[in-house]
Amino acid sequence: MGSDSRGEGVAHELIRSSGELPSPPEIVALLRQEFRYVRSEPQLALQAAAAQAAWIRRANPAVFLGRHAEALAGAAKLDKLSADEVLWVEFGDTEDELLHFAIWPGQTIKFGYASSEDEARALPMVARCAHVLDCEFIEI
Repeated sequence: MGSDSRGEGVAHELIRSSGELPSPPEIVALLRQEFRYVRSEPQLALQAAAAQAAWIRRANPAVFLGRHAEALAGAAKLDKLSADEVLWVEFGDTEDELLHFAIWPGQTIKFGYASSEDEARALPMVARCAHVLDCEFIEI
């Protein structure tokens, strides 16, 4: 992995023009149509949601721009999620070149990169993921 010559991290977000994303089982099934390797771990998704809730509770209230109470309410909802409401999935054409994401209700799929080289390697798979899930992807 090289350094990012742009000086800041880049990420992509997948947005479904027709509304909400498919259910977690549907996402896995669609990814299996496109990629040779797909692995789903609900427990990892629950851990990611719990980590997000913990971050919200620890964060300086100022980062929420006057919406700290709403953020705390969101953290409480994250704590109550069940395994069938969340998804952590990794996918790719080989076990050596994988992408992964975690989502829960109200989330979009996001991919972040450690460097511009990582982004360049991942972008074709991100585009295929977006296509199979009927999403467009935007830089954020």
